[in-house]
Amino acid sequence: MADMRVDLFGLECNTDAPDANGVVWNVAGIGGWGSPEVASIRSRPSVRMGSVLTDERHGERVVTIPGWIDAPDASTAWAAWEQLAVMPGLGASGTVTAYQPNGARSLLVRQAEEPRTDQDIVGASFDFLLTLVALQPYKTGGSLKTVTVAAGATVTLTNAGTATAYLTATASGSGTVRLRQNVSGQVLRSRASVSSGTVFDSGLRQVRSSGGVVLSGVVDNPSEWLSIPRLASTSVTNQGTAPLSVTFYDSYA
Repeated sequence: MADMRVDLFGLECNTDAPDANGVVWNVAGIGGWGSPEVASIRSRPSVRMGSVLTDERHGERVVTIPGWIDAPDASTAWAAWEQLAVMPGLGASGTVTAYQPNGARSLLVRQAEEPRTDQDIVGASFDFLLTLVALQPYKTGGSLKTVTVAAGATVTLTNAGTATAYLTATASGSGTVRLRQNVSGQVLRSRASVSSGTVFDSGLRQVRSSGGVVLSGVVDNPSEWLSIPRLASTSVTNQGTAPLSVTFYDSYA
């Protein structure tokens, strides 16, 4: 991966091109890039041998990124050293993108530990190690896919990725939300009419206002969160009265 371009929170690495301050950033690899951890729950029944699998899914993904910088002078190197402390910064999220030969893959991450660096900067260079965590474990590929689904309309959605793609449905007008995934028969539905801009996020399993405030009591019972299986297409029908904007990324393990 050292020869592959990696964008580290907007900084181009492994390109030999200096940033705006004249610093050249390099990464040696991304540990944990291959796949997220598997989180499973098993129990032992009292009536037979073996175990029963009660839950199985992907958990968080912890990634480690070792690298080094070359700066034009010691002062600039120290400024880069301080810049590492806010990659992406406590309480913030940022994106790491690897430009693989089969397409760019991005991962939304947060700090898992403080950045580690050489105790002393030698000349105008130093090594570093970032430890990051992706709470939503799947990588995304390509640009955000956006499909408008008018009330009563049916559209087909395709996930070209190798992992489940979770749908986000945003009301682009006021009304009831009732989005049916026709292959599975699952329906995402609101209890009552919602305001324009209300977001139903199946990945996070939450509803937010247009201002980003998490709302409770909006989803009806029964209701399901919607997704597209890996390497699959599915049609969805808007059975509600609110026009919807459905968005998702191709997702990769």
